[in-house]
Amino acid sequence: MVDWIKAEIERLGGAFRLKAPVAAVELVEGEEEEGSVKISTRWLEDIPEVMHAEQTSNFHAPYTLLTLPLGVLKYAPPTFTPPLSIRRQQAIQRLGMGLLDKIVLVYEKAWWADSQSSSAMINILIPSKDGPTILLGPTSGCTSGMAKEAFPPRTSEWLEQNPQALRAFDLHAQCGSPALCVFVAGEFGDVAETCTDIQTTEWVTGVVQQWLGGLMGKPANRSSNMEFSGQVPRPVEVLRTAWRKDKHAFGSYAYIPVSSENEGITASPLDQVE
Repeated sequence: MVDWIKAEIERLGGAFRLKAPVAAVELVEGEEEEGSVKISTRWLEDIPEVMHAEQTSNFHAPYTLLTLPLGVLKYAPPTFTPPLSIRRQQAIQRLGMGLLDKIVLVYEKAWWADSQSSSAMINILIPSKDGPTILLGPTSGCTSGMAKEAFPPRTSEWLEQNPQALRAFDLHAQCGSPALCVFVAGEFGDVAETCTDIQTTEWVTGVVQQWLGGLMGKPANRSSNMEFSGQVPRPVEVLRTAWRKDKHAFGSYAYIPVSSENEGITASPLDQVE
């Protein structure tokens, strides 16, 4: 899909300019020949004589279509001239920018029994009846040496009333890769991004070893030359996203906050400026 869209844009005379963040969007009057919208980009370029040289370019067009993520519009928007209407600004602020990060554990071999379930999605509900406080995040009893108070402390009573959940996606069942993808969202995701790669690796490895060890069954499709010791192995590589830290995103999805009204402003047309 991405390749097709790129090819269509280029076929119609469009061009891609990478590493040129938009700094300003200006509605220009009286310059119909060049275009009524001016887009200014600004970036730092490494030059041997100058450590960092600021480069600026201006582009003119009759129209512009902005597809900036909501997080950028909320926290680091370009300069709009004239400013966005109050109605648009209020709409941007009313929405929330959520977070859903992925932590991918890559193994030498797929040690889990992917034939035990018809779905590639594995749900890990926290807490369990046996240990309602056993998994609070990187500072729980699963591993040692984690950042102090990386996750806010929770009482067993609070956890019993507000169970947390993680989801693991079986990439081996989906595409044949010997990997598991653990999704971390909300509070877990925000705090996980403050942890180092080593801390995150130790935590998610402990989660998988403790909670998914039961998947080490005997799947029918296991070949005879694959040897497993009965213990969940450590991953050979751990990859993760950090959408909240990404200055071009500041999150991964938009949502309507709990405090929002059930019915908002009735939909009505917006003109070019508004």
